[in-house]
This record gives sequence, C-alpha cells and structure tokens, in this order.
Amino acid sequence: MSIGIEMPAASTGRKMLLPKEISANCLLILPTVSIGNASQQAVDLLICNMKIPFLCHLNADDCFLPMFASDPFDQNSSQVITACSAYYCSDRNIVVFQFRSDCLAHRRHVFLKRLLEWVREMSFRSVILLTSSWAGIRREPYLDSPGVFYLRADNATKTEEELNKLSLTKVPEDPELALPGSGFAVEFYNSIRHSNVPLVVLVKYCYEGASNVVDAIELFENLVALEFDRSKIKVQSRFLFCSFFPRVIPGAEETFHLGVTIISGFDRVTARFESSMPSWNVRMLP
Repeated sequence: MSIGIEMPAASTGRKMLLPKEISANCLLILPTVSIGNASQQAVDLLICNMKIPFLCHLNADDCFLPMFASDPFDQNSSQVITACSAYYCSDRNIVVFQFRSDCLAHRRHVFLKRLLEWVREMSFRSVILLTSSWAGIRREPYLDSPGVFYLRADNATKTEEELNKLSLTKVPEDPELALPGSGFAVEFYNSIRHSNVPLVVLVKYCYEGASNVVDAIELFENLVALEFDRSKIKVQSRFLFCSFFPRVIPGAEETFHLGVTIISGFDRVTARFESSMPSWNVRMLP
C-alpha cells in the first residue's frame, strides 16, 4: 500500500512537505540542527551504510538557509543536494530526512508547522528524532553520565523498560530546561507527545567546537540497536565518507579500527579510533 502525496499545493491550500509517494507504515528518521551537528552526522552514517537512496528535496527550502552541493555519498553522481533532502528505501520501508543548514529564524515556526502536520497525517510505524544538547548543563546525578538519553511519546512503540534495557537513560528533567541547543527537538516533542504519533527522541550531550565524531557514532549505534537487526546491516569500508573496518592484529590485543569521514553542512571530519578494550584512544588522522 502506498500513500500518494503528489497533490498540488494549491488544491490543499498549503505546501506539502514531501512531494513524492512513499509506502504506508514507514519508519521516519530525522535529525535536528543542534550542538556539534552530532545528529546530522549520525544520519549520514545511516544513509551511507544502509545505502538509502536519495528520494527528493523537501518542500522546505523557503524555511532554511540556502545552500547546495554535490552528492556527499557518491563522487560520480550528478545529483545536487540542497538544505533539506529526503532519502527512501522501499525494501526496508524507511524514510530519512537530512538537513544541511539551519532554519531561518523568521521561518522556523512555518517549517515546524508544516512538518508536524505532515507527520500527523502519515501512518508511521515509528518516528525517531535524533538530537544533541549542551553537555555543560547536566546536573547531578547525571553530570558524568555517558551514553545516550531518550524521550518517548505516550504512543511510542518502545516502553521505558525496553529503552532502559538498551542502556538508554531517560531525560531527567523538563525537556525545555534539559535540552538547550537541541534545535526544534523540544517543540516537536511537546507538540506530539500526547498524540498517536509513536515518537522516540534520542539525545546525545556533547560540546560545540570539539570533534563530535564519537558522539555521532554513539547516536548511530543506539539508533541501530533500537530499530534494526545489527547482524543484517552490512557495514563496509568502501564508502567514501563513512567507513568502518574491523581488524584483529595476530598476537596482539584485540583492536578495533574505525575510519570515518562525515559530511555535515560544509564540514568534513576525518578521524581514526583505536580501542584496546575497555578504553578508547582517539587521534586525528593527518
């Protein structure tokens, strides 16, 4: 079953967010433009490692800082990427949004209204919002808490018990106080938390100005644990911008090497991580 939404905007009196047709009962994954761009980078990891094809540009360019660039996932592609794009995999029934620039301040409410109306109309099996917030605002007993936090709507497909079993921690305070710098995450959550939309928000506390690759990877891994069978995700090293390659050195400690290049907005970040369990050592590649 497909949901056709190629209806002209004039016939509905408003601008449709997604000018393409997608199947019903999809999983929707989207980031916010937030601290350290960790959620956008996590979405890049998802798109390239799961090979989710480009679908279309969102009808939201009037609400974002204008930008365009070549396809960050395929050097040979002629596809132009703008500030807000949609990716869709019909086999997995997943639609993914990616934002490459921030909302215009005076158009933020317009975009959010358009997004919320569209999400409410669609029969998504689940909605996952990825975001990040200032690490410096956390208070005891969560000051040094590692890992990813969560918020869940009343109708979320995962219970608190199931989320806690995934080593996720519930955001301990009023989201408006607990999540500064998280983009539109709080408004989006508060607008649909008591509706029938099955929403889960994954939050990573991090710092602006630092390398946030580790934060992005952690968000990505928790997203995979939440919604996918990790054994069925074929992660390869041949991807141009995001690649993983495990390696065991004979006669030495087990070492995990992870090479990543992530495009988010105009930034390219390359890092290499070596983990000799249980500690992580991080260094930037030359």
